[in-house]
Amino acid sequence: MQLQRNNNLFSKQCWINENYNDLLVSSAFSGYDDFVRNELGKSIRVEKEKSITFFKINQHDKRKGFYLKREFPKWYKLVKRFIYFKKNNKLATLHELQLIQFYQDNNISVVIPVAWGEKRMFGIPVSGFLVQEEVQGVEFPLLMKSSSRQERIKLMRAYGKLIAELHSKGIISSTVRVTDLICTTSLNVEWNEISFVIIDRENGEIGYEKFTFEKCVDCLSFILKRYFVFIGEPTGRELCYFLKTYLDYLHVDTKPMFKKLYFSIDCHK
Repeated sequence: MQLQRNNNLFSKQCWINENYNDLLVSSAFSGYDDFVRNELGKSIRVEKEKSITFFKINQHDKRKGFYLKREFPKWYKLVKRFIYFKKNNKLATLHELQLIQFYQDNNISVVIPVAWGEKRMFGIPVSGFLVQEEVQGVEFPLLMKSSSRQERIKLMRAYGKLIAELHSKGIISSTVRVTDLICTTSLNVEWNEISFVIIDRENGEIGYEKFTFEKCVDCLSFILKRYFVFIGEPTGRELCYFLKTYLDYLHVDTKPMFKKLYFSIDCHK
């Protein structure tokens, strides 16, 4: 962690993943200001309080891609941070970094954090950034839309297995939506050999949660809602295989209603 103090008012912090330090430093990325310069890369999305930029760096004979997420809260939110000095003083960029590291500690395939930085005023964060390496693969919604019926069922079973494994580990509220998945393998394999990398870990608890039926229903219903929005209406068999695989791989003390639901599923109808 590098700490830069400009004056008594502002301070800047910058962390670089040791596996990427040589690459970034050789490309003139060593401190907070190097990552937030305006001419960096191609703008992907700009919102009121955050933006996403894509840029590439030469590595040997290849160009390696990275996503830069920046956060700059509005003035009224900064005022609230000052009022509640010890509460709500963490930016989303830091939360996402910590959640990604929590996933890594639990051996879950997740996007790699490359660098993080934060600017503080009187110790209160006022802006920040997070750099992540580009994941090579195909986004789940695009793959579902372009795949055959059998391939779609493969993907849904792999998705159900992933959600069940997360819930079994006590990782529940950081819901993995359909837009949070990159498929990194060919579909010419068995469904349980399909691999995903999870991206966009901006929300959710950093720590283990107790599994409850209510949390499960909230998560699965949110997943289904995002499915309708970004992919379309799933078939009955796709939903059936997703749910059955989820229940097969869910290792928790489930309630009787779950067992009843499990034995009522017949995906071949």
